[in-house]
Amino acid sequence: MKFRLPLIAGLFGVPAALLLIAVLFLKIAYLHQEKQAAALLTEIRSLNVGRSTTAQTICVVSEFGGVSDESSNDAACIARDSSYRVVIANNIVNKLALSVPALRSVAHPRGVLATFLLKGGTLCYVQFLIETQPLPNELLRVSGTEVLPQGSPEARWNPFQTHYRPVRLFEAQVTSTASSEQKNKAFDFDLSCLGKFEGCRAACELMPSAWWEYQSTVRKERRTLPPEEMDGRPCKSQGIR
Repeated sequence: MKFRLPLIAGLFGVPAALLLIAVLFLKIAYLHQEKQAAALLTEIRSLNVGRSTTAQTICVVSEFGGVSDESSNDAACIARDSSYRVVIANNIVNKLALSVPALRSVAHPRGVLATFLLKGGTLCYVQFLIETQPLPNELLRVSGTEVLPQGSPEARWNPFQTHYRPVRLFEAQVTSTASSEQKNKAFDFDLSCLGKFEGCRAACELMPSAWWEYQSTVRKERRTLPPEEMDGRPCKSQGIR
């Protein structure tokens, strides 16, 4: 798709033409990011902690331009052999969204990070994490994680659990002993918001299945759902209360 600035400028004026081009550029970039994130998530869902080999894991990492990352660390995969990460983010777009005041109401930084830890020739940890900035001073992180239970007793490892922290970090975690249904819930992401200008605004929007489980646990324990997730968020339109 080609745009001719003189023609657009004649119709809208130079400042408006430049803004229009920037908006179109952002939209195309966001849709591409959504597509790439969905493809990566599909590959991650095909992997199995404790069974997928190093070769299978590296094949996924290489497909999406991942790199070795020795800084990655997780207590659930002690003494790992190697670790890799895949990042799906557009730094130019994120900087543009942050630096151009006229775009701040329709563009918010976002990115996807996948982490893979390997031990003894097999995958022992995988995480798919989305980070977005719905408001100028507010970060939202949500993730689905599968880990290999280690240490004793293994009974302390719940096959499926969800966590929410006040810093707006929501995680669904399963172990290699989880059922297929539990794993599907932990990695059931709605990525459509990645392709939107407003981005992703709430954990319940990004991970609806895991959020249902979380709120069920909260109510059983007679705790309060986080107001920053519920007040004016997309959850209400999805029937999530």
